[in-house]
Amino acid sequence: MKNKELLAMAVSIFLINTGCSSTGTGTFVKNNSVNAVSGCNYQIITDLPAGNYTEIGVVKDLHAGILPVSSLSQLKEAVEPYVCAYGGDAVVPIKKSGSIYFNEMYTEAIIIRQK
Repeated sequence: MKNKELLAMAVSIFLINTGCSSTGTGTFVKNNSVNAVSGCNYQIITDLPAGNYTEIGVVKDLHAGILPVSSLSQLKEAVEPYVCAYGGDAVVPIKKSGSIYFNEMYTEAIIIRQK
């Protein structure tokens, strides 16, 4: 087997094993004063509401596979397990300036429950 073919195979195996897929991930930091509730209807909003709300937690280090989260659909996929588990009804994404590869990236998302 040629060196290039061997390298291509090794890279492919590495990408498959490290989760190079569209599945989103992140690290959840929970606010200890909030308990889970049933239901999973939520919306993605651009700013924290002016009214009364409770911050449930923050999903940090968002990724879509091995890449940064760069679209709202990827964001929704990454945060949905946390929103559903803790009964959030809104998510406020934190946007960061992009790089030469991405126009914008979502690095964190605040999960809230409106009162």
